[in-house]
Amino acid sequence: MFVAAVSIAILSTGTIDFYVDGPGFVRFVREGRSVYSRDVQLTYADSQIRHEGGLALNPSIHLGSAPDDLRVDLDGRLFGTLGESEVELGRIVLALFPDDVRPVVSGGFVVSPIRPKIKAPGTDGAGVIRMGKRPRRGVTARRTPNDADQKPRNDQWAGAPKIELLAEAVIDGNRIVLGQIATISASETLKQKIGQVSIGLTPAFGVSTRLSRDLVLLRLRSAFKDADAYELIGATSVTVKRKSQLIPHDRFVEAAIAAATQQISEDATYASTKPAPSMAAPFGEVELIAESVRSSGSTVTAVVALFVDGKRINSRTIKLDSSDPFGKIRIGQTVKVIVRSNAASVVTTGTVKGKNAAARTVTVRTATGAMLEGVVTAVGVVEVAA
Repeated sequence: MFVAAVSIAILSTGTIDFYVDGPGFVRFVREGRSVYSRDVQLTYADSQIRHEGGLALNPSIHLGSAPDDLRVDLDGRLFGTLGESEVELGRIVLALFPDDVRPVVSGGFVVSPIRPKIKAPGTDGAGVIRMGKRPRRGVTARRTPNDADQKPRNDQWAGAPKIELLAEAVIDGNRIVLGQIATISASETLKQKIGQVSIGLTPAFGVSTRLSRDLVLLRLRSAFKDADAYELIGATSVTVKRKSQLIPHDRFVEAAIAAATQQISEDATYASTKPAPSMAAPFGEVELIAESVRSSGSTVTAVVALFVDGKRINSRTIKLDSSDPFGKIRIGQTVKVIVRSNAASVVTTGTVKGKNAAARTVTVRTATGAMLEGVVTAVGVVEVAA
């Protein structure tokens, strides 16, 4: 994946140099089309921030007057002095192309028919900000207070870079880069570049994928001409899983029971006898919501959806066994009928002719042909108030 990162050094009032240390580009507009560059000098002209060649930055930054002392921070925010105050003028974004896309040079810029993804510097493998002009090969860039993270580094690594693949890796995010699945030994500058080489997409939550050493070498060759000279050691393949949290099956059952109690019957008891594994989900605040609940006889089926930070991630269908005697009554079933009148009661038999789920009553025809409506008080027992 191509990424751009921006660093800036002040050359003169209202003019700055920067270059991209990473596989991406800064965008400009030429004749209505986007073009890209990694080595840029920005200036102010015709009420906009532009490339020194006159092309407008994309997204454009319009200003009513020329700023002094332009600079950009690690997040790509462009600052300048207007009057006596430094203000944020806009933000520089970075264009990332798929691994198999190689933009071509045209008129001092690169062009591509493929639409890139847009990222902020320093995010999702978007590279780092480097100040000033790009150093010549073999020359160590001078670090400044605005450069990277101020940690000491060793740019004097001797010999070929060494990349040791891990046997397993847990990835947080949508894309796998080499620095997440390997230990890299090289100069700090090259180490950062190698670490940002895109290997592929992370698998779905709860699923693992295996990346071969041959695939890693293929990605390295796409990014570096001298990749065959690198020392690629360690595991022959890397098993990658996505960083996740596990939601126990019992929580889905609890949500289903709560919904059944509220929507079907508060008098019944419900239980699930079918175990299931936990469900993997991204990290965040978990909420389980029953999207539908329906009953058929003594079985209740609930679809419970999993939401993380308000976003629907997945769902699970839960089947519950109900102790509700109403649910166990069948049309055509012979039941015992108890007709109560004050303190007296008459016991007979009848055949169930209908069920009213809303009123939770059943209609029975007795042996004498009388049609009576009553409530189910036990399995196979209907009580009728005379």
